[in-house]
Amino acid sequence: MAKRGGHILIVDDNRMNRFKLSRGVQQHGYTVELAENGTQALEKLRSTLFDLVLLDTKMPDMDGYQLLTELKQDDSLKDIQVIITIPASEIHEVTKYLKMGAVDYIPQAFDAIMLKTRIETYLDKNLSSDVGKGVSILVVDDDQTTRLKISKSLKQQGHRIQLAESGEQALQVVKTNHFDVILLDVIMPGINGFEVCRHLKADPATNEIPVLFMTSLTATEDKIKGFDVGAVDYITKPIQQEELLARLNAHLRIRTLTQNLASSYANEQKRRQLSDTLREVAKIVSITLRQDQVLNLILDQLGRVVSYDQASISLLVGQELLLAARQHKLEKITHEFNIPINHFPLNHLALQEKYPILVADTRKDKRWKDTGRNVPTRSFINAPLLVQNRPIGLLGIGRCDDIPYTNDDAQTVFAFAMQVAIALENARLAERTETALHETRGLLEGTEAILEATELPEICRNLAIHLRKLVQADETLIHLVRHDEQQISMTAQSGTLSLIEQVDSYEALMTGNSGTVFESGQPLQINPDNLIAESDLESDEPDKQAATVLLPLASHGEVIGLVTIAVHQRNNGFINRDIELLMTLASQAATAIQRKRAEVALQQANNELHKLNADKDKFFSIMAHDLRGPFMPLIGASQLLNSAIEVLSPSDIQELTSSIYRTAKNTHNLLENLLQWSQLQMGRLEYQPQSVDILKVIDKNIELLTENATSKEIALKSEVRPELFAYADIHMIDTVIRNLVSNALKFTPSGGTITVIAKPQNDTSSTEQIEVNVVDTGIGISEEDLGKLFRIDVHHTTHGTNDEHGSGLGLLMCQEMVKKNEGKIWVESTPGEGTTFTFTVPLAKETVEA
Repeated sequence: MAKRGGHILIVDDNRMNRFKLSRGVQQHGYTVELAENGTQALEKLRSTLFDLVLLDTKMPDMDGYQLLTELKQDDSLKDIQVIITIPASEIHEVTKYLKMGAVDYIPQAFDAIMLKTRIETYLDKNLSSDVGKGVSILVVDDDQTTRLKISKSLKQQGHRIQLAESGEQALQVVKTNHFDVILLDVIMPGINGFEVCRHLKADPATNEIPVLFMTSLTATEDKIKGFDVGAVDYITKPIQQEELLARLNAHLRIRTLTQNLASSYANEQKRRQLSDTLREVAKIVSITLRQDQVLNLILDQLGRVVSYDQASISLLVGQELLLAARQHKLEKITHEFNIPINHFPLNHLALQEKYPILVADTRKDKRWKDTGRNVPTRSFINAPLLVQNRPIGLLGIGRCDDIPYTNDDAQTVFAFAMQVAIALENARLAERTETALHETRGLLEGTEAILEATELPEICRNLAIHLRKLVQADETLIHLVRHDEQQISMTAQSGTLSLIEQVDSYEALMTGNSGTVFESGQPLQINPDNLIAESDLESDEPDKQAATVLLPLASHGEVIGLVTIAVHQRNNGFINRDIELLMTLASQAATAIQRKRAEVALQQANNELHKLNADKDKFFSIMAHDLRGPFMPLIGASQLLNSAIEVLSPSDIQELTSSIYRTAKNTHNLLENLLQWSQLQMGRLEYQPQSVDILKVIDKNIELLTENATSKEIALKSEVRPELFAYADIHMIDTVIRNLVSNALKFTPSGGTITVIAKPQNDTSSTEQIEVNVVDTGIGISEEDLGKLFRIDVHHTTHGTNDEHGSGLGLLMCQEMVKKNEGKIWVESTPGEGTTFTFTVPLAKETVEA
């Protein structure tokens, strides 16, 4: 088809709408360009001349009203005619667009005739001569030459021509054929043209066909007679082609405009009814928030503009459609339905295409799947419910008579589907708002209770109480992990709360689903079958199942505990929002717990600092006393030796020098211990573990101290299994063994025995240890004095069997060094029988493999 005198720009962000408008405009011969949004349209309008703009009102970026405002404020663009395309639900907003300068509007649920009429009204005020091309024309004339001449002329214009040579034949032809125009000769044998025209106008099937008389009669009374019987014009013989075409096109244009006017009037009435109905629906949607009420009211209003026997609204839940509202006028249906979306092909298609699906006749459409009801559906429309172009359900209607639904009906149902979607969103928004308020109140109350708690048990108690309130939990179990890898467990069940301290089940907590939560720091839902094994929560009623979720108690990326929450008979489990709320409150609690622990740790550190300061003062007091004490006899003996050496006998000199030697040696040992002790306290004595042959270290110290043992006539021996290796700092272990053996020598009388024993410890823990015993047959230690050992705040020293002196610092240093080597030290003693000092160190890998 040739291009017409009109350049049209279609502006719409919806691809389907652009396609419909473009196809409707192009099939009438206009030139079309497309724009997806207001910004793109403005660029085109400033670079290209357009006669008309079809403008969507609702678009992102720049909507229709903003673009229209831009056009009317631009002197170079303000004269362009704009017709807006507007959703039926917003038809009440048309006035503001007309005031801004739009010339007219088209509802988005338009039909082809309405679109054509609107465009022609503003572009084709003077129709060109080609308006009548392609029409069907009956030429009736008894003269063959005239018939052929007229036929040839009209066929050149693209018309479809049929010929009749008499009035009788013409009346027979019109019974079986449709014609847009009849060219009728007046004077013919048999039935003349006046009689033929009278018959045509008397028949309802043909009375609308324009009749143009062809005649050589020029008398006025003949023309009046022709008009009286229903003719619309005369063409004078002999026929001139130019006059024939001009008269023909003029009457075709008049007939088309008349038909369009009638159609427009009918469509306008229908559009007004639809607009009024949708306005009523909008009112219902705005004032009714109950979903069940509003959906049924919308179905009632739909029945005013589109006839139906059954209608239903179903909502998309996962991969299923759930019935939300239903009306059926021919049968009573009480059962509900819950079907997969792919069970009924037209459901799946409407959701996928996001556009209404029309089945004009279910008996001829292969997509239709019979539901098997007593009253069969004959015509059907399925329209998707869209929220931001996302399908949330379907509005379906059907009728059981033989009157088919039309595309206009489908568009009307689609408009109602949009209102249903709005109603559902309003109802859901109201529900979500109420839920959000409830949740916010619950979170605020819970957070306030947690933050106001002053002690750890109170924090856990308030957490358990408010977690139960958020999700109506039946049972809650809270595990807190301490730094010593023990648990503090709190159980909240049916309104009661119990606190269990120091439950040694850390390893069990780190396995299975709970271990997964600790490792990932993310919440986890578990199956009811795992409930007892994973959380020790059990329902009192065997037939009750629980939905269970494990939550990490995490603060600053550190998981410090675990919360297990169970709700009986909640088979669908926890939704994401539930878990978000629980995690929010759990996070608040974890922060409060960490803060409380930090406060406790700070208090403990302060107490420890005060204790250290006190210990330091006592330590210095002890050292001052013990360092001063040896110098008095040392000074006295050396002074006597210096002043009276000439009169002293050799035995006296030997006794004095021996006393000076012993005093100096004891003082030297004290200073050595003091140096090592200070290095330990200042962190300057580095811990460098390695594989240590315990036998070699013990033999070395026995060899070093054999002279001292021999001088006191003490038997010094060892019982150590060969190839027994410890993983420890060799210098620290050497110092510990030397100090303990030296102590044993000090408090063992002549004739006694000291035995150093080393063996693998019989321990059930996962870490293998070596146990070293220094056993003597000395004077022993009283029960009272045992409690004074390894304490810096108690100055406890005892003279040895040869009057040896000590400061007690050696044992303190041994304790620190054993602790640095991840071991323990203790003492067992019986007065008069002897003492055993024992310490442990980790067993080296070489020994374990051996």
